[in-house]
Amino acid sequence: LGALALASCADGGPAVAVFSVEVTAPSATLLVGPGGGQTVQMTATLRSASGDVLTGRRIEWSVDPWGFAFVDDNGLVTARLPGTAVVRARSEERTGTFAITIAAVPIASVDITTPG
Repeated sequence: LGALALASCADGGPAVAVFSVEVTAPSATLLVGPGGGQTVQMTATLRSASGDVLTGRRIEWSVDPWGFAFVDDNGLVTARLPGTAVVRARSEERTGTFAITIAAVPIASVDITTPG
């Protein structure tokens, strides 16, 4: 069994495969207004089939549809337009998702003036 474990690492790949990806964030709702959109830091937890947390793996972040929000390579999401989007974290052919709602900043008041 020890030789098999060493052989699986010899090609540079991980010895234990990612079984699941859990995506979390402190908030599922972001606001966007004329000054730009709020941001939220996503976290992806990778687990093996036995439930152990795996670290040091590459995570690819994406958001769909792309126009409502932007996600960078580190999982920082920035709101762009009001709507709903799904953030995805992918590692070793496994994907986790997190739905976010992007709302417009409420207007506090409107002043209407008439000429003359």
